[in-house]
Formats: sequence, C-alpha cells, structure tokens
Amino acid sequence: MKKTEIDIADLMPESIIQDIRNRLDLYIKGLEATSNKPIAYQIKFGTIIFEIDMKRINTKADFIKSSVLEYFNCFGNEIYRKGKGSRKKEIVYPRQVTIYELLRYTRLSLSEIGREIGGHDHSTILYAKKTIIDLRNVDKTVQYDLEKIEQIIDKKLMGL
Repeated sequence: MKKTEIDIADLMPESIIQDIRNRLDLYIKGLEATSNKPIAYQIKFGTIIFEIDMKRINTKADFIKSSVLEYFNCFGNEIYRKGKGSRKKEIVYPRQVTIYELLRYTRLSLSEIGREIGGHDHSTILYAKKTIIDLRNVDKTVQYDLEKIEQIIDKKLMGL
C-alpha cells in the first residue's frame, strides 16, 4: 500500500483545485465500485491525501473491457483472442474500441494494455488507437458507439 500526499494549493487557482477534487472523487468512487472495497482518502484545501492498493487499479481495465463487451453483445473474451478468425471486422472493431477506451480511462502502458487484450504488442495498440481516432473523425457510427460506451462506463463509475 502506497501513501501519497500531494500539496497543490500553491500551484494553481482554487477553481482548478475544486475541479481536481471533483474528478478525483468521481474516479475513486469508480474504483471503489469496481473493487467493492473502500479507498481511504481525504481532500482538504489544496492537499489531497490518499491510499490506493495498486491491484485495485487493474480492476478498472476489467471494468472497461466488460463495458465494451456488453455494448457489442460479445461473450467471453472472444474479441481478445489471437489466431484464426481474430482479424474479422466484427472482432477487430470491438477490440480496437476497447484499446481506445483503455487508453482514455486508464494509465496503463501500451504493453500493459497489450497484455490485457490477449497478448498483443505495443504496435497493435498504437495502430488501434490511430484507427479509432481517424474513424471517429469521419464516421458517425463510430462517434455514436464511443459516446454510448463512454456513457455506460461513466454511469457505472458514478455508481448509478
């Protein structure tokens, strides 16, 4: 267990500190929801003190993966496997969306995300990210899918 104290009062305006408090509170509530265990933390003026068991952070990746699987009505880990049939569009697209959301919601490295999605290497992660960003900018269906998946994730993080 690592205890961290961050003093940010002298670094930025109160409005930004309040925004950080709100976001941290939401983030920690999401971690608590996914791990079913409380996380000790305090937010005082300008100082945030928290203790986080790093194993709980990894539950967030599972949480995001399950949200994407739920949205695409996929069963098990079929979109994460390698080998025969793993390059079909109906498998590749949800996998790429999962990678995009893992990059968006976690601080996992490219290699860690690769391990989370079935042992793919970092270049696959970078390619998936670029593909989804490019598609998001031109394809309304991709925009819609990302919005809906992010709503599912955010709703679960808020504990609704």
